[in-house]
Amino acid sequence: MKAFHNSHIDLLHSICDELKAEDKFDELREKFLSSNFTKVKKLKKDGPKKPKSSYMFFSMEKRAEVVKKNPTAKLGEISKEIGDLWKKTTDKNKVKFEKLAETDKKRYQDEMNNLPSENSD
Repeated sequence: MKAFHNSHIDLLHSICDELKAEDKFDELREKFLSSNFTKVKKLKKDGPKKPKSSYMFFSMEKRAEVVKKNPTAKLGEISKEIGDLWKKTTDKNKVKFEKLAETDKKRYQDEMNNLPSENSD
């Protein structure tokens, strides 16, 4: 965080020098980099994990197979290959993954329905 702050101070110095407004540095530092500068907190996700799509179930099943065939492939290449396989998969063969997705969707809905309400004490 300190390095982040210092880089911004350096940037302000450069801007003030460029604009020949060195006298404005303190004002700008106070305005943009004051002590009330706060770190953005990551949001804590409560609740159940979102349901997976039929493609995600397909991807999970096929990933190891694709990696085995292409051991030096990068992540993007592997994802592209899985996407191509999905496009070539017939509707009949997608039924298995669609059923898994539907089951996971029901699991998610059940978990959402069973969450304690915010107003209950």
